Amino acid sequence: MGMESYNFLLVPYDSQVTIEDDVVDYVGGERIPFSKAVEAILSIKWIRAYVPPDVATRKNIECYYAYSDGTGIVEIEINAGIFEMEGIEEISVRLAVTSNEETFKVAISICKILNKQLRMKTIDMRLGEEIDVTNDFRLRTSQQAFEKKKRKFYEMYSLPYNCITEPMNCGKAFFEALRGK
Repeated sequence: MGMESYNFLLVPYDSQVTIEDDVVDYVGGERIPFSKAVEAILSIKWIRAYVPPDVATRKNIECYYAYSDGTGIVEIEINAGIFEMEGIEEISVRLAVTSNEETFKVAISICKILNKQLRMKTIDMRLGEEIDVTNDFRLRTSQQAFEKKKRKFYEMYSLPYNCITEPMNCGKAFFEALRGK
């Protein structure tokens, strides 16, 4: 997980998950047909296909989507950007660490919808554990972890807290925007 983003990982509901040193390992769980995952993702308002600027090869661009309503951006990546005919095992939902509270809530909403439609569960990569996105207490814990990472980011770059207000993508685009390119 990059320092510029906050990540959620969705995996099949019936898989067994272990997390150690930011590495998620899961066993079992039924793969989801790629077309079903894409259909569920595109059913969410404001989500469109997206090509990250740092994708080296264009052969797997069908794995990338982004929610963008003009006030926030949430990126969605299927199977770590690898198209597999056998189906998908994971979906990454991420937002820039400089995002506002509303964008965080949108990311959670996307996780809720995909969990329900695709029978998946959500792992908060910062917490290093599965979270129940229907439990307000667990969501507050996740949001607090997001805010803590956000504060650390601003401190690390010696920036005033919340000085970045425009919606930002993750990865290479984030750092280019930070440098003013």
